[in-house]
Amino acid sequence: MVPRLRRIRFPVKACGYWVRARPWDELVERFRNALAVGGPYFSPHLRFCERMACPPYRDRFHAITSMHTFIISNTQAFDSGCEVLRLDFIDGTALFEYVEQPGVRTRWMRRAPADEAFDAVVRLAHIKRWFVEYGMESGRLDTLR
Repeated sequence: MVPRLRRIRFPVKACGYWVRARPWDELVERFRNALAVGGPYFSPHLRFCERMACPPYRDRFHAITSMHTFIISNTQAFDSGCEVLRLDFIDGTALFEYVEQPGVRTRWMRRAPADEAFDAVVRLAHIKRWFVEYGMESGRLDTLR
C-alpha cells in the first residue's frame, strides 16, 4: 500500500529550528568575559564581534553562537540549518561553512587566517546578495575592490 501524501502548510521548518539572533553588542560582552576567564583562545572571537558590532554591519548581519561557533544570517530570525554561514575559530584559523539548502551534501567550505574572517564574511554576503551597496561602478561593488 502506498502512503498518502499530506499537504504541508507554511511555515515549515525544513532545515533545523527557528532561532532569534543575539545583538552583536551582547556577543561582544560575552566574548570579553570569556577572554577574561578563558585566556587568549577567545581573542579572534572578540575581534570579529567588535568589527561586526559597528555600523552598517550590526544591522545587516545577525548571529547566534553555538559554544564557540558563530551561525550568521542576513535576517534576525532564521532557520539554523538553511542559508547560514557557520564560522569557527581554531588555532588561529577561521573555518567557514556556508549552508544554502537542506540535504545538500557538498557545501561551500573555506579556511582563512582568523584576522581575515570579517572581510571574508563581508565578501560572501556581497556574492550571495545578502545586502546590496549602492555606488556601483563598472558593474562592481565599490566595497569589493
